Amino acid sequence: MNHPLPEDAVAAAAIEGPLLVVATGETVARYAPAWAANAEQYRSRYRVLVIDDNNPHEAGQVVAEATSLAAAGIVAVGTQAVVATATTAGRMLGLPVVAIPANPFSG
Repeated sequence: MNHPLPEDAVAAAAIEGPLLVVATGETVARYAPAWAANAEQYRSRYRVLVIDDNNPHEAGQVVAEATSLAAAGIVAVGTQAVVATATTAGRMLGLPVVAIPANPFSG
């Protein structure tokens, strides 16, 4: 996918193994049903971590959750701050990060 949609986040990752999806509460509320449907279709195992996009200390929480899950990759869905936090955590763990911009207030 060249421009994956937020609702296709789990499928768009194309990463073998468990995924950690990182997003704000508003984004999760909007897209989680589609993620669940796509996970079944692609037989993906994933966990969603809700973070606050205004907290610079969230990267540590992402690292802890990804480690607990034994994640093969991280999918960041949301604002630039969410993507930056997930990217920082991915670098710390040496995991691939798929960034999908989403505005939970649009559309």
